[in-house]
This record gives sequence, structure tokens and C-alpha cells, in this order.
Amino acid sequence: HDIVEHCFNSYALLIGIMSNDIMKRNSDVLYDAKKQYHVRQPHPFFLCYSGDTRPSSFLVKTCQRVIRRNCDGHDISLLLHEATFDDDERGKKEAIQRRHSTVSEALDIADQVGAKACLLTHFSNRYHKLPPGIESLRLLCPPWLVDQQCCNSETIKSEVAPRSCYEANSHGLYVGFAVDGMIVPLTRSAMQALPILALCVKDILSEPLKLE
Repeated sequence: HDIVEHCFNSYALLIGIMSNDIMKRNSDVLYDAKKQYHVRQPHPFFLCYSGDTRPSSFLVKTCQRVIRRNCDGHDISLLLHEATFDDDERGKKEAIQRRHSTVSEALDIADQVGAKACLLTHFSNRYHKLPPGIESLRLLCPPWLVDQQCCNSETIKSEVAPRSCYEANSHGLYVGFAVDGMIVPLTRSAMQALPILALCVKDILSEPLKLE
């Protein structure tokens, strides 16, 4: 854990989860030309949680140091980062005053720490649903996931980034947003599915609340 820029004694957290089950599910399976396969050495699932904070250089440096020392080329598996405010003029000003982060600042930290996936959370109750900046995000999905039969809705096809964008993106950051009660498996395939989950959340929040 490390101190971040918020109130007194605020901390971020970086955990390397090395349970047999999680490491098995995050192993690399490689196939050769004869359709035989072998499994690379399994690696831990690294989860980083920002806590409430301004963009933190301490957090970035800690993640970079741990990855260099322990991960043998692997990255932060999931960054859970607060994105309290939108990136409009008012949101940027209040983020500084109240020591929180905006949506774009959170995504910038994800890029700096080399995260494979980023789950945004802790949105201000000023926004009845989601910050407008999140509403307008073009979500990056792997082509194999978009092409699945279960993902054939026109909403998903129109809102996820196109195949060429995925292939040209050297970092491949998958973005989602958290809501109360959400449970996300700590696996590589679940991280890649975060954009599809995000679209489902947007659809649910766009429906008017029906009271019995």
C-alpha cells in the first residue's frame, strides 16, 4: 500500500493474487501447427486500487517498480480507479479542490501503470447516471468478443471500437465502470469483457426507474 493525495492517511493498494485457481485461469495456452498445446508458467493476477485520490505519482512509481521486479513482463491485470468528476470545466476544478480524479485522469493513470484493464468507480452523486465523459467513451473490445453470437446487438456493434482500432492499439486497455453489487471474476477473459459489461450497465441506467 502507499500514501496517495487525498485526506490524511489515504492509501492505495496493490495486491498480487497467487491462488492456484486464479493462476491456473491466467496461464497462457499456446497452440502449435499440429494443434498440440502447452502452458506457459502461470502468473499472478495483479489488482491495483487507487482509493480516493488525485492522480498519484506514488501509485504509478510503485506499480512500475513491482511489475519490473515480480511480473516478468506482465502488466497490472486490473486497475480499479476512482473517477469522481467529469472532464468539463467545473469537474476539473472540483477534482483539484476536493482531491479527486476526473475520468480522463483515471484513464491516464491506467496507461502509465501499464494496466490491461481499468474499472472506473466512485462517481459523484451529482450525476444521476454516469458522468457524460463516460457516456461518450468509445469502448475497446477484442474482435473475438464482438464477433460472438451473444454480442450481436446493434448497440454493441455501434459503440465498441472497430477491429482496426483494436489491432492498432499497442496498449489494449479494456475499460468498464463499476456499480453497486457488481461481481467481476479475476480472469483475463473477464477483463476483456469489461466493455461489453459496461454497455449493459449503460443500458440498465438508461431505462426509467419503475416504481410499483
